[in-house]
Amino acid sequence: MRPTLRAQLRPRVLVIDLEATANASALVDRHIAALSEATSFHKYKDASAQPAVVYQLAKIAQATKGTTISYSSWNSQAFADSNIQMKDPADPSGPNQTLCQLFEKGIIHEVWCMASRDPKCGETQEKKQRYDANGNKMAGSFVSASNGDNITTGTNALPCNVTVRITDFNSGRGTGCHQHAMGHAWERYMDASAVPTLRKEAARFLNWDLTTRVNAPFSEQIMLTNGTATRPLALTGSYIRSKTFLVTIDIYEVASKVHDLTVKTRPDDTEKISIIRDLIAEHVDVNKILRAL
Repeated sequence: MRPTLRAQLRPRVLVIDLEATANASALVDRHIAALSEATSFHKYKDASAQPAVVYQLAKIAQATKGTTISYSSWNSQAFADSNIQMKDPADPSGPNQTLCQLFEKGIIHEVWCMASRDPKCGETQEKKQRYDANGNKMAGSFVSASNGDNITTGTNALPCNVTVRITDFNSGRGTGCHQHAMGHAWERYMDASAVPTLRKEAARFLNWDLTTRVNAPFSEQIMLTNGTATRPLALTGSYIRSKTFLVTIDIYEVASKVHDLTVKTRPDDTEKISIIRDLIAEHVDVNKILRAL
C-alpha cells in the first residue's frame, strides 16, 4: 500500500555559481528533476506517484572565489548588492537582502554551491537548529552539522537565527554525487545530536548503536588499519572516513567482536521481527508475489 503524501515540500534554493558555469540552468533543472524522482514513493510501479520534495530555483547568482571559500563574506551587504541581488517580496523596493535575511524570512531554504574544481564548498555546511528528545525546537540553540566547513563558529560563522544549509553542487558530476552529499547531512544530524528522534529511529538500521546492541567498544562499524580504526560512512565498508581514532583494546578482540556480530534474524529478536513484519506489510505486494509463483 502506498502511503498518503500528506504534504509536498517545495524548498526554494539559491544557487551560487563560483565558475560562471555555461550550462548552469540546465544542470540545476536536471538535479531538481532527479531529486523529485528520488522522493516519489515506488514510482517504478506507480507512474502517478507524486514526489515528496520538489525544489524551486530562486536564483542563480554569480560569484568569484579566492584561495578558499569565505562563507561569512556571502552574508555581507556588499555581496547582497553585487552578487545575490534579491529583494524581500514583501518590500520589492527595499534593500537587497543579505544571506541571513533570505534564510530568516523564508525567501530561500538552501544554498547550492556550484563548482567543479577546488577550492569549492565541502559536501555539506550546516548551522543546525537543535531539537529536544520530544521534537521541540530549543530556542537559540544551534550546532554545527557540517560534513565540510564549519559555518556555526569561527571565522566562517554565519550569524543567522535559523538553520542554514549550504550543499556542494559539483557541476562536473551527476546528480548521484549531489544526493550522496545530502546523505551525509543526515549522518551529521545524528553526530551532532541535533535531532535526537532521528538518531533513536535510525540508529539500529544504520548500525550506529553497536555499543549498546552488542557491547562493542565502538558505536559504529569500523575498519582496522595498523592498530587504528577508521569509520566507514557507507555500510559497504568501501568508503572510509578520514577521521582516525586509536583502538583502546587489543585489535584481535575488536576484530573478533566485529566477526561475531549477529546479522541474521533470530527467533528471540522480537523487536526486529516486528519491524520487518511492518516493513513488508507496508512496502511489499505479497499477493502479487504469490500469484506469480
